[in-house]
Amino acid sequence: MFRLVSIFFLVGLTACVDPFSVDIEDSQQLLSVDGFITTEPGVHTFRLTRSDKYGSVFDGLVVPILRANVSIRDNNGETVFLTETTRGVYITPNDYAAEIGKSYSIQIELTSGERYTSIPEAVYEVPKLDSITYKEIVRPTANPDLNVVGIELSASLADPAGQSNFYYWRNRSATYVLFTNPELVVDEDRNPTPKDCCSRCYYTEQPGRKSISVASDRNFNGLSTSIPVTFLADNGSRFRDFYRLDMQQLSISPKAYDFLRLLKQQIEISGSVFDPPPANLRSNIINIDNPNEVVLGYFFAADQSTKRIYIDGTKIKLGVPNAIIPDDCRTVPGAVFEEPSDWSPFGN
Repeated sequence: MFRLVSIFFLVGLTACVDPFSVDIEDSQQLLSVDGFITTEPGVHTFRLTRSDKYGSVFDGLVVPILRANVSIRDNNGETVFLTETTRGVYITPNDYAAEIGKSYSIQIELTSGERYTSIPEAVYEVPKLDSITYKEIVRPTANPDLNVVGIELSASLADPAGQSNFYYWRNRSATYVLFTNPELVVDEDRNPTPKDCCSRCYYTEQPGRKSISVASDRNFNGLSTSIPVTFLADNGSRFRDFYRLDMQQLSISPKAYDFLRLLKQQIEISGSVFDPPPANLRSNIINIDNPNEVVLGYFFAADQSTKRIYIDGTKIKLGVPNAIIPDDCRTVPGAVFEEPSDWSPFGN
């Protein structure tokens, strides 16, 4: 099965999402579009690439698409043009935001003259993300000695009655206090060369990027509910002190929900002979001049509600040994010594 994770976080969600069969030559390159827009004002980023080969797996390089003309158009005909910043990366203006009640599509024209568009995606108002709760859990595996322990986070919300709602949850950036062991530094000859600093700093990550959490309110329409949406494995570093996570609750269209639901099923297939066969998922992005071309990605536009939670790792007893990092914590990529200016685990 090809890498469906890459397929999703290629642009958005809308249009036809029924599984379909295609015959593709192994050497064919496929356009991939990665990005989406929300109602939060700011920069919205898209990445355009071509896969080197397509078959049962992606075998080759992922090549960025340069100098494309990329724009987003709403149902009133208003158009915003994106700027290419780095190779294959295109961004909206700084204050760009989708609006509830409007619909949007992405337009792409390559230097080769090929033109692509997405079926319009409507923006639905999202109920407020009221709170985030968490609990310690153990995820069993076939080998009990390799069970995964960590934190399961749930989103709490009051679903509106009398309408169908479709939800998608994403983890935004997470930051936690990282501890290392500069006193254990050794030189090339394994002689102790301890450092005076620094054993404590702050590390930022993007957790849960390979998982998809979606829900339909079919079973809780008009009710208050709490839905498990994220699992954070304890790696021996995350929960030694405070762990901060920003969670995004998005409204999505019914077609987007179907696409993500099918994608989630395929990602979670274990490989058993009893598993359903993988399905090719139809994008809502089409080649205007060649509608039969397979495009990877699904453009979507969504309203959002965001919530932040601090988890006090000192109160969590998962039994995972502390990770040993024998160096100055500032040598860890992504770690910084200075406390973030908005760091406030005690609400100050």
